[in-house]
Amino acid sequence: IIVDSFNIKEDRANLEGRCLDLDNYYSLLNLLEKNKKINIKNLDAPEKEEDFYKFKFILE
Repeated sequence: IIVDSFNIKEDRANLEGRCLDLDNYYSLLNLLEKNKKINIKNLDAPEKEEDFYKFKFILE
């Protein structure tokens, strides 16, 4: 998993990154959901781009 950007502004965090396969993506998603203090507000399906999947989360 590669994090391309992580920004925090006004109690909201934007996390953008990429991974080689969907197993890594779902592992990250499961880790984020285990922490009940984090709410995932926007969850789009990862987009396939050449050799990796690009993803974006908005967290509160």
